[in-house]
Amino acid sequence: ASLCGWSQCSHINTMPKKQKHKKRAQSSSDATPSNATQITSISRPALLAAAVCAVAAVALRTVRLARPEVMPQRLTRTMRVRHARRAVPCATTSVCGERPCDRVVIDDWLPPAEIDALRDIARRGAAAADAAAASGGPTIVDINSGFVMAPGARLVNLYQSKRKPFGGEDYELYRSVIRRLKAEVEAAFPRASALYFTAPTFLTRLSGENATWEASEPHDEYYQWHVDRDNTPHYEFSGLLYLSDYDEDFEGGLFTYDDGSAVEPRRGRLNMFASGAENKHRVERVTAGQRLTLSFWFACDPAYEFRDFLDGQAHARYRS
Repeated sequence: ASLCGWSQCSHINTMPKKQKHKKRAQSSSDATPSNATQITSISRPALLAAAVCAVAAVALRTVRLARPEVMPQRLTRTMRVRHARRAVPCATTSVCGERPCDRVVIDDWLPPAEIDALRDIARRGAAAADAAAASGGPTIVDINSGFVMAPGARLVNLYQSKRKPFGGEDYELYRSVIRRLKAEVEAAFPRASALYFTAPTFLTRLSGENATWEASEPHDEYYQWHVDRDNTPHYEFSGLLYLSDYDEDFEGGLFTYDDGSAVEPRRGRLNMFASGAENKHRVERVTAGQRLTLSFWFACDPAYEFRDFLDGQAHARYRS
């Protein structure tokens, strides 16, 4: 397991609990190579290890899909599941054809260093748009198009200004993560048609750092019950990759379905579900700290496929 990095993720459960809502040191900050040659040279053992890891990843996904765990009524932060599934009957038909409408959760999906990097992208994007966490409320950062929406539905495009908060490594990481997410959703939700990433994907920060903050626009009311497909009809599958820990990084912010089941966010936890009325849900209001997620959606209609531009240029359309 340590060969392929699984041990990098497994320490999440055993880390000593830190003071609530305090910023953690980035796990990558202490990693400095002792010898540059070790990084640039690729030895035969390293190539063999990479091949073993690739085979192991395929085998692990096959095992997870073949023998999923039963999703508990409330999946807490301290629980660790490799692949939990709750069967849910579909409420409507779909252009996807025959497909499951289940809820699926996979823990430790993303390594801590990549989680820290995504958190930093969200921080820099919000800061460049002058959206301070201390002001409270929701802020979304779309690194692909450059748009940032701050509380009060204040919309800014970072790529139309002189501010350039992101670089090549940020774009490559984000592209890698969303492509891996697509492969995971395709495996979890087999269907007759192809699956397409659809816009937007974005990083969301829900801040509870201002106790006096109140919603001033519908965009601000993130805590309302809703069905994703009612908001955007071409959505077929939804997903959330959590980048912060429930009851450690923030308070409130529980993800709940209207049948009473709930998922507590945990760093690296991947939460996927069909976008229809069978999975009506909401996020409870965040009352302290900062709740960070990567949100994404998929369509089965190729007309709504979006390009992962990730080039630092403003884009207002799916493909151009």
